Amino acid sequence: MVRVLVSDLGKVLLPFDTERVWSALEPHWGIPHPEARRAVQSLFGETRYGAGGVDGRTFHRLLTERTGLRLSFDAFAQAWSDMFWVDETVTRLVHGAPVASRYLLSNTNDLHWEFIQRHFEPVLRGFDRLFASHLLGLEKPDPAIYRHVVEAGG
Repeated sequence: MVRVLVSDLGKVLLPFDTERVWSALEPHWGIPHPEARRAVQSLFGETRYGAGGVDGRTFHRLLTERTGLRLSFDAFAQAWSDMFWVDETVTRLVHGAPVASRYLLSNTNDLHWEFIQRHFEPVLRGFDRLFASHLLGLEKPDPAIYRHVVEAGG
């Protein structure tokens, strides 16, 4: 018997489409859309947002300063996060797998994680342990994040 099944979240249990985010944000940039997209991607890496380097409010403030974004934090958080849906087939497969424990390991950020916890709680409920990159201070593919999960699982 497999002791621990480790599943990813994004593009496995919760497919997503980042174009939904870009479309929602596009009317609110203070700079041309292609430049804003590059700025977001650059800021994401610079701040290590996916590894918890900054929180969502700080990310929003920095993004607003850099791009002239004209959205409140709450409106930004909604637009930033409303891109996921459930893959019911994969979720049933993972939740029903004959294993001793199920762990979730996901590269994410605080805004996405809060959104997912609110909107997709049944997907998360099927796991014994949840490991989110922004809470661990590590992101895949860093080997340290995998070591952390292996050690936690014994």
